[in-house]
Amino acid sequence: MGLFSKIGNSVNQAFGGADSEVMRTGQLGLGQILSAQPSGGTVQVGGGLVERTCTFQVKVLLDGGSPYVAVVRQRVPEVYLGQLQSGTARVAVRVDVTDPQRVVLDLGSQPPSVQVARNSGPNSAEHILNTGSDAVVVMVESSPSGYRDWRGYELYDFLLTVIPGAAAQPYQIRAGNAVPPEALPLLYPGSRLHAKIGDEPTKVVVDFAQGAAAA
Repeated sequence: MGLFSKIGNSVNQAFGGADSEVMRTGQLGLGQILSAQPSGGTVQVGGGLVERTCTFQVKVLLDGGSPYVAVVRQRVPEVYLGQLQSGTARVAVRVDVTDPQRVVLDLGSQPPSVQVARNSGPNSAEHILNTGSDAVVVMVESSPSGYRDWRGYELYDFLLTVIPGAAAQPYQIRAGNAVPPEALPLLYPGSRLHAKIGDEPTKVVVDFAQGAAAA
């Protein structure tokens, strides 16, 4: 990229435009929008859609990598803002291979299906299943996330009612778990399943190997 192109790209970014270099050369990945906060005024270019600059917190997933969170400041069409603020929106992203925090939203591309690396460290699903405390969860809703774990199992986003042991009060959380193909029939509202809770109440993993829990 030449000097004047770099200057133009910098000016564009200063006004909330996407980093054109990363958009052109970055690795395609999947982004889950965790939060979207309007952080600037609106712009309308050439009679197109009105766009607003926002600050996004994005969980980034690249094929063969581990998920991580990046902050992206970018201008997007205002009509998409409600969807992007839902907490469940998934979009294509482009990532600078030399700087993983240099990320842009690529709203013109389809979100890809990616397979993430194995994670067996603290707070991983594998660790919680081996060391967590017993609980029962009730499925409220589920939806495929668009990515797979190291075994090729599809990961689903769940809204769960968690019923911990020791007479603790039930509570609701959102959680993402890999689902083996044979467990797919268990994904219906009201399904009661065994689970494990990690070091924090929000660290919950459904134990599909144990099957359905008794009512």
